[in-house]
Amino acid sequence: RDFSQSGAARRCICGWMCVSKYTVVVHSHSMTSCLLAISPNSGAFSQYLVAKADFAVPIPDSWSFEDAAQLPVGIFTAFQELYQSLRFQILPAPAAAESTPILIYGASSSVGGYAVQLAKLGGLKVYATASPKNFDLVRAYGADEVYDYKDPDAAKKIKEATGGKLKYAVDNISERGSDKFISAALSDDGGKIAAILPYTNGPPRENVVIINSVAYDLLVEVCIREQGRSGGY
Repeated sequence: RDFSQSGAARRCICGWMCVSKYTVVVHSHSMTSCLLAISPNSGAFSQYLVAKADFAVPIPDSWSFEDAAQLPVGIFTAFQELYQSLRFQILPAPAAAESTPILIYGASSSVGGYAVQLAKLGGLKVYATASPKNFDLVRAYGADEVYDYKDPDAAKKIKEATGGKLKYAVDNISERGSDKFISAALSDDGGKIAAILPYTNGPPRENVVIINSVAYDLLVEVCIREQGRSGGY
């Protein structure tokens, strides 16, 4: 992709987690500071990397490498949780969708913070968990209600607050009992959980569907699909 017209050829982010200070060539245009996307058959720990140009966007001049490095996987995973795994509408939904509740478990984490904001942009009513010290932060992201995940009655409180109608949740922790907590908050009719890690003991209830959501899988899936269409990288 040609960034030369925008003057951004020296600063580029390509949708993966590798920071490079080596010169990179994308469509014959040199870039000297980049975050690099990696194809499924490339490695990150090398002097020269091949990045897919379609995953590249310029890094704003006001951003540091550290600012840019945190962006791709966190927000891509949140996107995958909501729009691929749970099949919510990507564009802002009508106000009527406000009645649809979602639980964001681990809302103060990097993925959780993005998930809260995206869910609110989509018109959902967001119930979130976090440590009390992060309640104000999570509310600032847009959460409607925030609960202490260590409170033994928190899951019951969420179920009561949602009228027993909670059918969607994202688990940004996926360990230390998060599966049981979320399962207890979900409707008796069951629901879906988008989790960033597999649950070692399987679904916590028979009528609860677990969908693993990790941005690495999403990007590799795109790369493999495009490889198949083009016959190679």
